[in-house]
Amino acid sequence: MSDASAILSLPFIQPSQAQKHVTHNEALKVLDAIVQLAVIERSQTAPPTLASIGDRYIVPQAATGAWAGKTNDIAVYDGASWIFLTPLPGWRAEVISESEEVVFDEVSGWQTGVQRPFSANRLGISATADATNRLTVSSDATLLNNAGYGHQLKINKSLMGDTASMMFQTGYSGRAEIGLAGNDDLSIKVSDDGGAWSTGLSIAAGSGAVTFAQDVTISGQVQGDAVMQSANDVTPGRLMRVDYGYCPGNLLGPVSQSGAMPTGAVLERGSNADGEYLKLADGTLICTSPAFVGDATTPIGGLFRWVAGQTWSFPEAFITAPHIMPGATQDSALCWATAQTASATSVIVNMMSATSATGCSAQYAAIGRWF
Repeated sequence: MSDASAILSLPFIQPSQAQKHVTHNEALKVLDAIVQLAVIERSQTAPPTLASIGDRYIVPQAATGAWAGKTNDIAVYDGASWIFLTPLPGWRAEVISESEEVVFDEVSGWQTGVQRPFSANRLGISATADATNRLTVSSDATLLNNAGYGHQLKINKSLMGDTASMMFQTGYSGRAEIGLAGNDDLSIKVSDDGGAWSTGLSIAAGSGAVTFAQDVTISGQVQGDAVMQSANDVTPGRLMRVDYGYCPGNLLGPVSQSGAMPTGAVLERGSNADGEYLKLADGTLICTSPAFVGDATTPIGGLFRWVAGQTWSFPEAFITAPHIMPGATQDSALCWATAQTASATSVIVNMMSATSATGCSAQYAAIGRWF
């Protein structure tokens, strides 16, 4: 028969032993110290000068005095001196000063539950985990905080054809999914019934190219390097701004310019009593006159002309005198139109005929610039 127990080394009472009470009391003292183990402190390196019987401490590293060399032992004051109990793996103790339970490990020493590695096949927090949802949390919010710097949430899949995604549900029926679904491209999918899914956007893993699979509605303005930066920006591949480019909505309308750069429509067409005009965004202006009618009966060097020239005021002013192109129609005589003394706003027109003729008519066109 051995002298002590195998685990706690409690002394056994031997056959025919004298003073059995001494051995019995020694064993009770050990039990009294470690049953419902609670220590006052585990970071104090020197024994307290005023200790009470039964005070217990976990001896830390670099302890001094009577505790020197007793790292991780349980120091118990018996009224006269300190006795030391060496813990076994798995011992638990409540540290009163920290309101924390610690567990002993031969490699790491005494550790709190936070310090010790934790693993579980399933974990439910205010919920019941199952074989598929092995981590289940029922809460108003879930916070994953950083430990001093950044923080990453990682969702790993085994093969490219597998799925690694976040699913958003209503009543446990899927409504949106973001992640790698069946390939390595990032996609955003939506569903209104949890069965039929539509991909709204995908980003190619190899190139980063973004594909919109459905119609896109943008309420605000699109900005950035992918958009025209100025009216004369012709960088290939950039989106055209409506105020810099042309479309059915601004192709026809008032033309304008600033610093010789078009700022209005492409074509402007108009008319008044002086004729019609067509203004182009590049500065070209074309005016046509109404019909001028007169009698070419005034002799001039063997020809005939109107009695006097007529003034055509342009329906839209030029910036300088334009080029005048006359034309004429007369059924019974050879007639032609002339023009002279043109300015930016008007020109003198006349009609010439090989014979004396009445009712000769002529129309004119003027081509120049409006800026």
